[in-house]
Amino acid sequence: MFVTCISELDRNQRAIEPVHFLGHQTVLLVTSTPGINNLRDLEALSRQRPINFAHSNLGSNSYDVYKGLSNLIAAIEVPYKSAANALADFLANRIDVYGLVYTGDLTFSGFIHDSNQRIIATMSKDRFQNVPTAVEQGYPTTINAWSMLLGLQLSQATIETIRKILPTTGVDPEKFLAGLK
Repeated sequence: MFVTCISELDRNQRAIEPVHFLGHQTVLLVTSTPGINNLRDLEALSRQRPINFAHSNLGSNSYDVYKGLSNLIAAIEVPYKSAANALADFLANRIDVYGLVYTGDLTFSGFIHDSNQRIIATMSKDRFQNVPTAVEQGYPTTINAWSMLLGLQLSQATIETIRKILPTTGVDPEKFLAGLK
């Protein structure tokens, strides 16, 4: 009902604006293949056998990671229609490498910390946790990416409706609205 109220009030207003910033660290992941701890190890393995490098659709962050490293590491491109399918196959060890924007608990942080998959390089200019960047490892490629939720810009009428409706659900409307900024 709440979503319906917003869509009815804003039906003629179609301005899109950022709602919440999700993440900005692109990372390269690798399965638990023994001996793969950094990009040099991955390159050495790629000289022994083809590396299956997955990415979701063209223009995605994972595609940018693939393109950034495909000239440096021998890899077989494994394109997926969606990030969900690529990530599922990566976590099932059906592909060797997958790159994406890490957004903490909003994506797959439990899998990184609780499974055999490891981050072997940060693809952005700054380190992620203690993982060295690709440049620090001798690979001259940097990929800066970000993820953001987008939504319709809320009209003043919608904001007033939120302020009236949310208290009936036990949610503080001002905290809710502050989270949209």
